[in-house]
Amino acid sequence: MSVVCTVEIGELFYREDKIIRHWRDKFFYNVCKETDTIPYLMNTLRNQVQLIGNLGNDPEIITYDNNKKMAKISLATNESYTNAKGEKIENTQWHKVVFFGKSNVDFIEKYMQKGREVLVSGKITYKKYTDKEGNERYSTDIVAHDLVALGGKN
Repeated sequence: MSVVCTVEIGELFYREDKIIRHWRDKFFYNVCKETDTIPYLMNTLRNQVQLIGNLGNDPEIITYDNNKKMAKISLATNESYTNAKGEKIENTQWHKVVFFGKSNVDFIEKYMQKGREVLVSGKITYKKYTDKEGNERYSTDIVAHDLVALGGKN
């Protein structure tokens, strides 16, 4: 028997120039067995990120361990808004994105170039490392598992 489950996944309030916006969404999905669906839902949504932006440079393809490949891209996401003074404010955030897997890396190597608009899905990872001078550094990366080419080169 198939079970249909409706789960409210969140409410978000935020302030943007004295305007408070409210977002509410419901998540519908089908499950093939009558099991406890809440843990299943929480595990599928945990540490998930989706970004739409433009490649800031051509992809860097790295070969390691027995011809395995990875691709690194720099992704720019942009947002703009009008502040209380009526001025248009533009904000760009830069994200380091890493891809593993032959099919992903081959596609990126063949079709992606600087300026291309893409949608990236993956998870956020945090790293702590020591640089050559002995200083502790921190890095936030997106380890991506999906890439969708959206537009042409700008």
